[in-house]
Amino acid sequence: MADPGALLSIAERFGYMLYHESVYLNQVQEQIQQLQNELNQMQCFLKDADAKREEDESARKWIADIRDTAYEAEDVVDTFILKVASRRKWRVIQRYACFIREWREIHKIGSEIQVIQTRICNFSKSRETYGIRNIGEIGEGTSFANERRRQLRHSYPHADEVHVNIGLQRDADALVKQLKDDEGFRVVSIVGMGGLGKTTLAKKVYNHSHVKCYFECCAWVFISQQCRARDVLQAILIKISSFAREEREMINAEDERIPQQFRGRGVVQALLTKVSSFRRDEREMIKAKEEREIIIAKEEREMIKAMTEEELVEKLYAILEKKRYLVVLDDIWSKEAWDMLKPAFPIGRKGSKLLLTTRNKEVVLHADPRSIIHEPRLLTKEESLELLCKKAFPVGKMGSAGRAKTCRLHDLMRDLCISKGREENFLEIFLRRGNMDVGDSSSSAAIAASKPRARAIHFGHNHVEHENEHLRSLLLFEEPKDSKLKSACKKFKLLRVLHLDDVTVKMSLPKEIGDLIHLRYLRLSGVVNIPTSVRNLRSLQILCLKGHLVLPNVIGEMKQLRHLILSRQATIKPDLRLDTLINLRTLKNIYSGNWIKRDLSNLKNLRKLKIIGILELEWTEDIESTVLELDCLRSLSLEFQGQIPRLAPFSRCDHLSKLRLTGKIEGHPHLHQVLPPNLKKLTLKGSELYQDPFLSLEKLPNLRILRLQNDSYIGRDMVCTVNGFPQLESLQLQSLRHLEEMRLGVDAMPSLRRLEILFCPYLNMLPEGLKFVTTLQELEITTMPQNFTCRLREGGEDWDKVKQIPTITFN
Repeated sequence: MADPGALLSIAERFGYMLYHESVYLNQVQEQIQQLQNELNQMQCFLKDADAKREEDESARKWIADIRDTAYEAEDVVDTFILKVASRRKWRVIQRYACFIREWREIHKIGSEIQVIQTRICNFSKSRETYGIRNIGEIGEGTSFANERRRQLRHSYPHADEVHVNIGLQRDADALVKQLKDDEGFRVVSIVGMGGLGKTTLAKKVYNHSHVKCYFECCAWVFISQQCRARDVLQAILIKISSFAREEREMINAEDERIPQQFRGRGVVQALLTKVSSFRRDEREMIKAKEEREIIIAKEEREMIKAMTEEELVEKLYAILEKKRYLVVLDDIWSKEAWDMLKPAFPIGRKGSKLLLTTRNKEVVLHADPRSIIHEPRLLTKEESLELLCKKAFPVGKMGSAGRAKTCRLHDLMRDLCISKGREENFLEIFLRRGNMDVGDSSSSAAIAASKPRARAIHFGHNHVEHENEHLRSLLLFEEPKDSKLKSACKKFKLLRVLHLDDVTVKMSLPKEIGDLIHLRYLRLSGVVNIPTSVRNLRSLQILCLKGHLVLPNVIGEMKQLRHLILSRQATIKPDLRLDTLINLRTLKNIYSGNWIKRDLSNLKNLRKLKIIGILELEWTEDIESTVLELDCLRSLSLEFQGQIPRLAPFSRCDHLSKLRLTGKIEGHPHLHQVLPPNLKKLTLKGSELYQDPFLSLEKLPNLRILRLQNDSYIGRDMVCTVNGFPQLESLQLQSLRHLEEMRLGVDAMPSLRRLEILFCPYLNMLPEGLKFVTTLQELEITTMPQNFTCRLREGGEDWDKVKQIPTITFN
């Protein structure tokens, strides 16, 4: 429910403002608090209205008006903060001269909030006109919501959910056996909580080939809470009639092919004559048959729809009485529903069955106290995750640990999201294809009329020039001129997100960037100079900088900063101060310098740290202890220019779970004794180890991901001993230019899911023991010699080692 969610977000933001922006809002706190309360109260009504808006244009307009009013309220408060903040930067004389103007602004915002509150009260009164009620007064929702929910839950037996048949095979096999049991009870049921997979399991059984062959006729009908007996009986009778019609046509076809006069003497010659005639007329027969089917089906449907409920019961009973039938009653909720349908189901031929799916076990016991009740087990954590990934978000790209790094979104779903975003004034996207501008609103009139909160502009589109002072997010995937960016900073002063990407030309960031005091997220690419005015971005939480640039010594004034991600090409001034960034969680790609000793100890909340360009002489014991005593730190990456001086202190870092070390490591044959004991991910790059690292690293009890890169080992053999690496899930061997052989002991790497071999030119083959690693799901081979890859392909010498792996990739 996007609109209620937007309203809640704005109400929560007002609460945030009252706390964090009190210096600007102290004169209007009471009015904003009242406005926040009004918006919170509207939540209850919006849930009901949202359930109706698909069917009711007036409800849809009511929601849109409330949304626009809430956005307007947000704009009023943000604009007031912007004006007051800008004036308080003036010099003392100027501020006193404008004292009266500030009081006028206070009076103005008070009046505007009063107008908005009146409008919200009017919305609350007008809701009764549209039949919109407090969701708390009506339980689970309106009849509109229930009807919509019923439609969405409607099941169809042919819609076999291939991708979600996870953890069902054992249950399905058991049910098929029960349905085919001639001596078994007539009612078989699947009982369990909502979302357990009852309908999916029933579909799997209903469509099973053994079930289709066993029963003479089958029917599937969806019941739901609002059971309409006449509709249900009609649906069953139509389906059963189609089975009877198909059977009659099959018999008629046989009668046509072998009439009575063919039997007896001369049957072979007569049969050949008839077959020849049949082939000549086959096309006409098929066409006539299809037309006959359509006419008969239409006539039967009309007859069935004209029947009373009593006639439907009698007709259905008469047909089923002579058949071995299977009828699935999906999602039956009450005993009353069963009592209405029960008279239509005779005992039938031996083996006939009724399959019920329900959340209520009492319904099944009421239908047949001796019923076979099947209660599907809950999915395991692993099965649940697999179901979610396959059903909701198909994997795009897998990470080193076999986890998804990106997911795909179907084109139709993307179009739907964009359409909904446009409908709710949330998002606009503009593209340029050739010399044409295309987008959600390609005309100037449409652009002027819309007030989206976010806008994405691709590749030279001109719509950055259009006025939209309400814009909160601006994403530019183009190469704007300095003047365009300056114009954007002047026009869109309420921006919270500014994303500038795919820029190859060098440009300077305009000083007007400092006026965007509401900015929370800033990503810059291709910017050379950053003005000192960025110090005014005191609400900024994420700063991501790419490319060659000079970082001004004002970052420390952004005290709300949570994530600072720098470019490796960034120039850091020696006097850069970071000690005031007490909320910082991430600091990446920052060069070693004086700031480590001076500022780092104050960054108590730091969770991820990456320092590059460390000189061996800089790594003193003081700096070492400062880095290693950050108790909240979970991920640490250190890049040394040369040798890593000491490793032993790392053994005290119980809090570290990820460690990446770049640089030469001297000695240390027992790495597991000097590394953090709770490591889950370890990357060694350029270590130039002489001793086999497997022999020590395999003893790290929690290690799940291991990457050995760029001559981190310069020996020839690597051996994983018996039961080594008990938790390892992902192993990457990259650019180990001296490696020739790898061996695995019995039960080594029992949890391995992903193996990557990249440019190990002298590695002869994969280890023999790999065939016994049954957990392996992915094998990726990149830039390896042809003789190595040929051995792994089907029919190759090492095919037996890898044929059980589901995904093998050669790059």
